[in-house]
Amino acid sequence: MHERALATYKADDSGPFLKHFPGSNVMEKNRIDHVTHEGFKRAFSGPGLAPMTQRYMRILEQKLDELDLSTEWMSVPDLTQFFRMVHGASLLEVVFGPSLTRVNPTFMQDIWQFDDSVPLLSRLAPSILFPEAYRVRKSLHSQFKRWYAYAREHFSETCIDEDGDGDPFWGSELIRYQQRAYLQADGIDDDALAAADLALVWGTLGNAIPTTMLSVYHVFKDASLLQRVRNNLEDAFGDILASEIDPSQLVQDPLLSSVYAETLRLYVNVCVMLSSPHADVSLGRWWMPKGAVGLVHSGITHRDEIFWNTKDGVHPVSSFWADRFITDPEDPDSGPTRDPALRHNHDATGKPSFSLRGLEASWMPYGGGNAICPGRLLAKRVTLFTIALMVKKFDIEISSDSIQLGSLKFGMGVDKPKKPIPFRIRKRAGV
Repeated sequence: MHERALATYKADDSGPFLKHFPGSNVMEKNRIDHVTHEGFKRAFSGPGLAPMTQRYMRILEQKLDELDLSTEWMSVPDLTQFFRMVHGASLLEVVFGPSLTRVNPTFMQDIWQFDDSVPLLSRLAPSILFPEAYRVRKSLHSQFKRWYAYAREHFSETCIDEDGDGDPFWGSELIRYQQRAYLQADGIDDDALAAADLALVWGTLGNAIPTTMLSVYHVFKDASLLQRVRNNLEDAFGDILASEIDPSQLVQDPLLSSVYAETLRLYVNVCVMLSSPHADVSLGRWWMPKGAVGLVHSGITHRDEIFWNTKDGVHPVSSFWADRFITDPEDPDSGPTRDPALRHNHDATGKPSFSLRGLEASWMPYGGGNAICPGRLLAKRVTLFTIALMVKKFDIEISSDSIQLGSLKFGMGVDKPKKPIPFRIRKRAGV
């Protein structure tokens, strides 16, 4: 992002909320933090959440149908690339619409190349040594601006979907809102907006898609877990089409929620940034000066052997245990933590239940505070529906016995596997 736009970002000390922080005199049009926070809140946890979820369900099923898979096994070289190009393209279209990739045919390949380059760019690696990282970023900026021109020429209010959110050119109310609000701010032009949109795409896809892939990986690698997931879906939804599943019911499934939470615990590696811009903060025996930045690393708490329940070492914190976040009233040793005070059932029916109660300081895949990941509700629905769709419609055999992630994205989320994950896939008979 160029310096004129950065100056507006840096000068905004008004905060993310409707009211300015005390002492702030930033003009309303230059309240970038509030504009961003408000747009994300409405899109990902407000009125945009339901239509975005429904669009993802429809688009993903359509893209999988277009693969024309049969009941015969088909070999695919890499599960990671499969999810990037199919599920990633589906989620991208939910937020940005189909026109972005229509006018930029290489966008999906380029965005994942950018994702692989982020560790280099974030470390300010010199362009003379890593020219491709800088080339692909520049190319993506140009692709966004090409899309802006196309969307501005073709969009009208009559194009907005019946859900009141989606449209074929800008994709969602979030993007239409950002086009209106950002470009009013001093120093913000299409170049700056392209940089912001690139960050949004990366934030939307960069962790949600690998998390979804890893969740599906673990379900299909464990035959007993796969059967339990299928049985639960059958009990809850019968033989209805996957696209007719109610997402609000899906998130009530304790096993699916536990699979998702355990995937985040095991694989998400983030540094949560903490800062107090207006006052010093007491941290026990220490003080953090106002304006200073503190980092809390999730990997330390996510793998704390003293805190997490391992069933006396049967399920170590370094392993995936699908039931780690489930409390079963008939099993006194169940529940996510070793602390007996947190091992109780939250379901009035007396059935096994999922809960994150008491884990606030130990399970932090989304960050925390006012800067907590705004897309966390959509991300969970994306993952849970994807699991449901894949297990209802397909059989998958995964060749690799284990999975090992890289470390270049340390502190940035979920890294990609070091090696390809070959697999076979087929449609389930009668589905």
